Amino acid sequence: MRRVALAVAIFLACVCCFAVAPASGVPQLLCAPTAQCSVSVSGGSSRGRTVDVVGDSITYLSSPEIRRSLSSYSYTIRATEGDTMDQMFPAIQELSADPARDWVVELGTNDAREIGGDWSASYAQEVAALQPEPCVLLVTVNPRIGARAALIDRDMDWTALTNHHVHLLDWGTLEWDSPRWVDPDGIHPTAKGSAELAKLIRLALRQDCR
Repeated sequence: MRRVALAVAIFLACVCCFAVAPASGVPQLLCAPTAQCSVSVSGGSSRGRTVDVVGDSITYLSSPEIRRSLSSYSYTIRATEGDTMDQMFPAIQELSADPARDWVVELGTNDAREIGGDWSASYAQEVAALQPEPCVLLVTVNPRIGARAALIDRDMDWTALTNHHVHLLDWGTLEWDSPRWVDPDGIHPTAKGSAELAKLIRLALRQDCR
């Protein structure tokens, strides 16, 4: 099992920082101003099952709760506000270089909101890259964002139906049906929503990724 990095980089003031653990083992933060907020963190238990969580602002906002929820796992969380599936694909490529890990992928909201762009090709490359992995949990998009969101969810559903290692967490529907879980924009989770999402991720991993 790969060594769990101690570096933690959470950017609460929209400053993009990358955590680097040098030979001394002491994390260093290399920061540059940016319009986006990101998180890149590894932690949990070195004896736990390995899980990678990749997402956008929903994961970014929920990352403190997700870290607590996955404390018994050996986890890595990568998330960037506003990023599409294509923009987060390098993170998937990097993390998938180490095989035999479970995945939580919360992407597609910004593809659904974007005008133009080939989201279907981005989704296809994502699915292909994760094909060798033992278990993949796809987090759905709020279908009420628009027609493109519904199409993305449809493809996720089809992927889960046709691939035994792929499972769905229908967050898109759950958050909409629970007003206290989502901000007025209908997309971003409240503090309550972040806590519930983290619990649902842990539950889904325990049920579907064995």
